[in-house]
Amino acid sequence: MPIAVVWDDAAQTILRYDIGAEWTWDDLRGARADVFTRMDQSPAARIGAIIHFMETARIPGDAARHLRDLSDRSHPKAALTVIVGANRLMKTAFAGFKRVAALAGKRVDFAYADTLDQARSLIRRDLAGQ
Repeated sequence: MPIAVVWDDAAQTILRYDIGAEWTWDDLRGARADVFTRMDQSPAARIGAIIHFMETARIPGDAARHLRDLSDRSHPKAALTVIVGANRLMKTAFAGFKRVAALAGKRVDFAYADTLDQARSLIRRDLAGQ
């Protein structure tokens, strides 16, 4: 499976996308639908996400259009998203995603971390309002 979505904690406050080397925009849309369903069902008021690139992944073509489409909708419970394992090209694409969302009047909160433990720590601080 190119993208697996799992709860990262028992309290259901952190969701994790585990992304393999080969994925498509359809895979990401399906994973995002799963994330939205899980957020709807969680008792938590705010939920952070970890996007974990588990292998040297590539971004499929036409990133600008797809990232713009993805920025059109966010979940009301969404908190900080932390990206682990992103290379320079991915960071450039995510920065573009953030700019496009801002132009559309939407705030996209994300950060980068080198490890899953760092990502969890960043999200816990965000959820605690620190």
